[in-house]
Amino acid sequence: MFARNSGRRRRPLILACLALLVGAPPFAARAQGAQGWAACSGQVPDAAIDACSKIIASFGPKETVHNKAAAFYNRANAYVAKRDYERAFADFSKALELEPKSASVLSARAAAYRSQGDYASAVKDLDAAIKLEPKNPEGYIGRGAARYALHDLDGAIADFGEALKLNSTYGPAFTARAKVYMQEREEEKALADFAEAVKYDKTATPYLSRGDLYLETKDFDRAIADFTEGLKRDPKSVLALVDRGSAWRGKGELDKAIADYDAALKIDATLVPALYNRASVWRMKKDLPRAKADYEAILKVRPDFPEAKKGLEEVDRLLAWQAQRAAKAATPAAPPAKP
Repeated sequence: MFARNSGRRRRPLILACLALLVGAPPFAARAQGAQGWAACSGQVPDAAIDACSKIIASFGPKETVHNKAAAFYNRANAYVAKRDYERAFADFSKALELEPKSASVLSARAAAYRSQGDYASAVKDLDAAIKLEPKNPEGYIGRGAARYALHDLDGAIADFGEALKLNSTYGPAFTARAKVYMQEREEEKALADFAEAVKYDKTATPYLSRGDLYLETKDFDRAIADFTEGLKRDPKSVLALVDRGSAWRGKGELDKAIADYDAALKIDATLVPALYNRASVWRMKKDLPRAKADYEAILKVRPDFPEAKKGLEEVDRLLAWQAQRAAKAATPAAPPAKP
């Protein structure tokens, strides 16, 4: 199985919980007829940046504070989509100078901080956002995820609990809290939250997360069932395919494991977990040339991946040994010496 604490990153809680903030909704201009606002608030980053920049350059003395803040906020989100965080943070700051009590801007900037791994700054912004909108469960979800990343598990559980007090059917909060319980090895509490999550969260996430729990506890049949349900909701989930492949491998059904890794690699041919796990299964099936090919494919993508380097070295030694044995077997034995 692909190492969960090294090569295959733990599926981050943050991705599930802060998704609400990463794709932050655009601000609408109150002057709806103003030219360019549709593109400025649109989902195409380059077009949004160009349109917002033109709007900002055209501001006159009578432009409303809200519209000015909206242009900077929308352009900031477009910069985040392009991973241009320096410009994004500059625009978020300008938007907050204009509307310092905007929970939306604070939450969006927190998501940008999270994307850069600055979880402490994300918590600070979300503290402020929650003070402004204490009845918004998404603020607690975002802060809980940031606290989780800072290893403040009690704080994360408390925030997810607050989100559920505000919205008792908020599926992502159940999923998020369950994942923290998994981290704390409180399996019964995690399973109870996952049971609620699958009722209310219609994405694949709760099934994939619960499947991870079953996989870690070697309950392979239940893991397979959950990953299969997750694939019904998201047929192109490479995470579900890779993890279901690992469950099949755990059951000793190697052909089914390879079929899942193959399916994942059809979606993403450079997916390292699928390549690494498939290489391991090829080795179990004594198919060293195919294992070698998968290790080599990994090292093209991640040349510094130590497990793949080690695996390739081991396979190369085995192939060399096999070649020596074959050569020795093919060499006719020397005739016995005459007395």
